Parts: sequence; structure tokens; C-alpha cells
Amino acid sequence: MWPAIAIALIFIVCWFGACAFPYRQPVIAEGVVPELSILHVEKDGITFHETRISLYRDGRYYVVRNDRQLFHYRFVETAHEGLLTGELRAKLKAIEALPELKRTLDKAPRALRARHGEGWYTEMGSFAITAFTTENATPPPADLRAFLRELEGAHTIGPGSQYEVRDVCLGFSYDPKAGLGYRAQNQRCAHRSGGKEYCY
Repeated sequence: MWPAIAIALIFIVCWFGACAFPYRQPVIAEGVVPELSILHVEKDGITFHETRISLYRDGRYYVVRNDRQLFHYRFVETAHEGLLTGELRAKLKAIEALPELKRTLDKAPRALRARHGEGWYTEMGSFAITAFTTENATPPPADLRAFLRELEGAHTIGPGSQYEVRDVCLGFSYDPKAGLGYRAQNQRCAHRSGGKEYCY
């Protein structure tokens, strides 16, 4: 009996490591890359409150929110669209010029592990992520915080949407990169100069 249980557990662990971690889905995702993406994560025990804002060159931006929990297979995301005003566009340029956002990571950021924590993640262009978290004792720039709050409270255009996201890993492999919108297998790698492939 014990050998059968051990073999089944080994098989499950191997499957989880090869197919489920990190979080990703086998879908085709070829779209326009945001000019700037901001992800704010607040962890309270086993609950994560996430807000992602993706800003595009045409002046449109999208605010996506979810409250997900570990051990849950499903969680709901809400999204709405906005249009940058001239004042917000000027503030975006100031945010993009912040020197703190130039200190990008070499590897994908890990999910928050402490019982209570907060993380701010930004991305400008593909595979250039910064992380400001309570775990690495790096506070986000005050201008970044204020900009996200202002976009959250700005006027939206059109009706919002609500949809369900399923996570076969029950939340344990849903990392900040997935929170930034990288949820497809072909979004994990890119070809750099010299033909070298770089993957998280």
C-alpha cells in the first residue's frame, strides 16, 4: 500500500513542478505591450488584494482588481477602462523617468511569503520588472503610490467587466509576473540581441 501512495505522491509533485509552477496557461497571447504596468499586492494571511494598471501609448489604461485566496480554485477579477488626460500623461512621463524604476530585476519576483506584506511591481517594456516589497525592505516611490491612487479614482469610460479566473495550483504558483498579466506560456521568454533566449 505504501509504495503505491509514494509513487502517486512523487507523480503529483513532478507534475506540479513541470506543468503548474510558475502559474501559466497554454493560450496564444500576441497583443500590444503596455507602456507601463503597475501591480500593487497586499497580503493579509492567505488573502491577496491585487490591483494592476496597464497604460498604453494611445492614452488608454485598464484597471484590474481581484481578491484571491490560497486553497481556492476560482477567483473573480473586475476590470474597467480609462483615458489619460493631459495632466495624467505628464505625470506618467514623470513616473517613467524615476531612477528607482530603472533598477530592474534579473529574475522574476517571487510571491510574498510573509503573513502580512505589501508589494509594488512595475514593468516598462518586456522583461524589465522592478519590485518594492516589505520583504526586501524597499518602499515604493511616493510618486508611484500617488499616481496609482489617482488612476484608481479617475473617471472611467464604458462599462466595466467581471470574469472568473481559475487556478489549478490553488494560489501557490500565482506569482507577481502572473499578476502583471503574464499568464500564457509564450509570454515567459523573449529573444535578446545575439539570438539568445531569455526566460523567467
